[in-house]
Amino acid sequence: MMIRPGVKQVIGSLLLGMLIGGTGITFYAGNDLKTMHEKLVLQQQENEALERENTLLSEQVENPDAEATLSTIHVDCNVPNDVTVQTAVKARVQKSLAFLQGKSLQILLDHPDLPNRILDPQSIMVANRKFRLRVTLVIITNDELYLRVNGQLQQ
Repeated sequence: MMIRPGVKQVIGSLLLGMLIGGTGITFYAGNDLKTMHEKLVLQQQENEALERENTLLSEQVENPDAEATLSTIHVDCNVPNDVTVQTAVKARVQKSLAFLQGKSLQILLDHPDLPNRILDPQSIMVANRKFRLRVTLVIITNDELYLRVNGQLQQ
């Protein structure tokens, strides 16, 4: 039994189309998974921060006469349309300032430039690009520290 030449071309074109389509779907799904993973990491960081805040608030309820302590560090990162860099910057800031959580707010009130002195000299590498951290805003409220941090691309 012999296959006609026209049928071979049709079968070859069909297989090539399936191969190209499968490759395209794989790349699309991979990109989608990467985005979802970055969002998951960001949500996990926020969840950990909320758990620390919950623990500190529970301690304050048990001992209301205690001195005011820092329970939450909120980080806002201004890097438009780059979730990977935002996640890395927020993680670095949370890690660098984690020692302040649970400590007296008087430390920050006495030294409001402390977050700047800790973070401004730092740089992080994300996707083979170096970003220098720069604190642009520090707000200290009842038991929260709010920071706005920029990741400036360095050449």
